[in-house]
Amino acid sequence: MRDSYQDGFVVLLGEITTRAVINFDVLVRKVVNEIGYDNSEKGFDGNSCGVLVAIARQSGDIAMGVDKALEAKTGEMSDAEIEAIGAGDQGMMFGLPATRPQR
Repeated sequence: MRDSYQDGFVVLLGEITTRAVINFDVLVRKVVNEIGYDNSEKGFDGNSCGVLVAIARQSGDIAMGVDKALEAKTGEMSDAEIEAIGAGDQGMMFGLPATRPQR
């Protein structure tokens, strides 16, 4: 999944594989508030931000590549070793620097 935000608006998009029922609006607002953006005076307010969700089912081709690493499939690494590494191309980023450095 990817996220983007602009002036009180969060866009959550991407592909996932899950059987869970997730209220993404509530989840986004909870995370935004927990990381400290809970008041418009701070530049962003998780309590009142708009949330657009565009989540689709992950394609089988992508799932085949990230559900189990090639090293685990060929026996080069154990499942535990692969689990410790993770997918490698997944990440999360939120926010920008609060202050600009002095030049």
